[in-house]
This record gives sequence, structure tokens and C-alpha cells, in this order.
Amino acid sequence: MQLEDLANELIYEIFDYLDTCHVYEGFFNLNTRFQNILIDSTFPIHINISLISKSKFHRYYIDFIQRNKHRIQSLHLSDPFTIDFFSSSTADITKCSQLQTLVLNEIDSQSLENLLIGLTSLNNLSSLSIHVGRDSNKITIYNLIFHLSILKHCKISFEENVPLEYLPMSKSPSSSIEHLIINDNYNLNEVEAILSYVPHIRRLSIEYQHRPYPQAALIFLTVLNNLTHVCVTGDSLTNVGIEQFIKNYFRQIKVLHISANQSLSYSGTWLKPILSYLPHVHVFDFADRELQSGPGPGPGPGPGGTGTGTGTKI
Repeated sequence: MQLEDLANELIYEIFDYLDTCHVYEGFFNLNTRFQNILIDSTFPIHINISLISKSKFHRYYIDFIQRNKHRIQSLHLSDPFTIDFFSSSTADITKCSQLQTLVLNEIDSQSLENLLIGLTSLNNLSSLSIHVGRDSNKITIYNLIFHLSILKHCKISFEENVPLEYLPMSKSPSSSIEHLIINDNYNLNEVEAILSYVPHIRRLSIEYQHRPYPQAALIFLTVLNNLTHVCVTGDSLTNVGIEQFIKNYFRQIKVLHISANQSLSYSGTWLKPILSYLPHVHVFDFADRELQSGPGPGPGPGPGGTGTGTGTKI
């Protein structure tokens, strides 16, 4: 049996396992039947474009994408040209009415702002992952993201680790974000300002930098299961920083994991005041990052890793 003999339903199942760009390249010009299947069917479209020539992308867009924007469910763009194109008025991202997942790598700030304005009209967009280039207007970007009414998952990375200044505390938070990942450097006040916009947050990961010691204090916070599990890891965690943050936000947690270097583990008084703010905690785990990775800084374990620490029931 040849491919042309398969029923349309079987062909749709095959297409589900392939990126739509590969489907277009392999089948669009095969014959009229496959052209009609690609153009007139209703199977969801998942687009993942990395490096592609302008001429090839232009054919792909004219032949297929332009007339099927309403079927696009996921869009992953890594090529600067395609990112610029989709953020322009020509592509009109608002036509992608079924878009659920959007991933953008290396997008400049102005293109991102234009794109985010268009995304506000999309009622199915639940996941957004972006890497922002230099000279970004962080305040504007955050405000636009927090106005995406359906968004549940957001991951944002900034090329430049510059301060996030003058973001006011939200008085009427309405963001629907439940899972927020930010790869940037912030002080405690900036983290608090961000959290004031996301009242439904269930999982949080933030790289936090204590600026008086810019090379030493990097904290990653992960909050799981509706603020009941917390993991804190870093190269040099300050007792005051951890204590204040947990006191403000994590009183309901039940499991606490801390991964730090020896400068924190040698402090004999840091644990007791932190635990005094956690009446519900029943498992505490401490891991020494220097013992995990050997001399020099190392990545340590991710959330859920045990490192060299041992779990202790409180």
C-alpha cells in the first residue's frame, strides 16, 4: 500500500507526529490531494521555525500559513526574521484565534511590545515563553504580560540583568498566571512588586540578586502545589533575605528545601527564626552546594533533587 492510498484520517494521525513546516515541505507539492488536505482540513497546526531562508519562509507563509492562521495552536520561533515578521502588522497575530502556546527566542523589546498588544485579543493563549534582547523596557513588558487574561504559564528571560525599577505594587491584581518563571536579577522589593500582580500563582521560579554583592547572591525560588512546597538554591544566600521572603509569602508551606554554600551552613542561628514562621512545615531538607559540585561554583540540584543534604522531619 502506498501513502496515497491511506484514508485521510490516517494521514492526519501521521501529521500529528510531524512539525507543520516539515509536513508542508514533504507533502504540499506532492499532489492536489495533499494540497487540499493541508489547506482545507481542520487538524491543528504546530509551527516550530528555527533557521529558515527568507525565500523558503515566504513560500511557506503564502502557500499555507496565511490562509490557516485560525488553526495554529502552537508557535515556536527562533529565527530573528520570522519573529520580526509575526510581530508586524503584516502577519496580524490576532488572526491566530486558536493559539495556545507561543515561544519566542531572542526578540527585541519593541517587537515584543507590538506582539503583546496583539496577544491581548487571543482568548486561548495559556502559555508564553520569551527571551528578550537588550535595551528592553521591562516595566512595559511586565504590564502587557499581566494583562493577558487567559495566560497560565509564563517564562521570561532578559538578555540584560538591569534593575527592574519603579514597578508599583498592584492594588487590584487580575493576572491569571499560575506558573511564572523569570530569569533575571532582582532585589527583594522588586520580587514583591511582581508577586503583587499574580494572585493565583502556584509555581514561582525567580533568580534573585542581592545587589550589594552582585557576584555572590543568586537565589532561585520555586513554589509548588499552591505555595505548600518551597525550594531555595543559590551560591550565597543571606539569612536576612531568606527569612524576610519566607516570612512574607510562605507561611503555609509544608516542605522546605534549601541548597546553599557553606557560608550559610556554618551559621548556627539561621534555621530557628525561619522555621518559627512556618507552623505547617513538616519536612526540611538542606543541601551543601560546595560539597555537591566540588571547588568553585556549580549548578547544584534542581527542584526535587537531594544533593548531599538529608531530609529532616520537623
